[in-house]
Amino acid sequence: MDPHPDRDRESRIGRYRMLGLLAKGGMAEIYLALAGELSGFRTLAVVKRILPHLASNTDFIQMFFDEARIVAMLDHPNIVRIIEVGQDGDEYFLAMEVVQGTPLSALIRQAAKQNTPLTQPQSAHLVPQAANGLGYAHNLLDASGRALNVAHRDVSPQNIRVTYAAGVK
Repeated sequence: MDPHPDRDRESRIGRYRMLGLLAKGGMAEIYLALAGELSGFRTLAVVKRILPHLASNTDFIQMFFDEARIVAMLDHPNIVRIIEVGQDGDEYFLAMEVVQGTPLSALIRQAAKQNTPLTQPQSAHLVPQAANGLGYAHNLLDASGRALNVAHRDVSPQNIRVTYAAGVK
């Protein structure tokens, strides 16, 4: 039984109110969300919610939490920060920081549309930042000093965000 029978299950998960769907894939939906109820004390977050048909798959849930534990350990300026990993009834989610910026794929498309590829200085600025984040994750050690052998399985321009201050996550 839902402890919050009056709430709309499509608009809330945990302490987050969904503002809009950002993306939907084969395993999860990504939302822009708002946490907090008091005016002036609300925080934007990005919430990744597992699709309902996978929420009952114990192997998938275990994989989700294993990945979330590792990602939550990552603390680097070029990696999106995890705020919370949670469960709300039979739904599982993780909340991440909002990155104010645009996907690298959008910058590449815009450059192609204008028939002007990204410049060498732009690339020389963006690529090392992305590599720094990936290198940090790849070299992550557990509390015993053992390598966790983290590998990002989907390094692509749509998964690299360029902030409005020219940072990379």
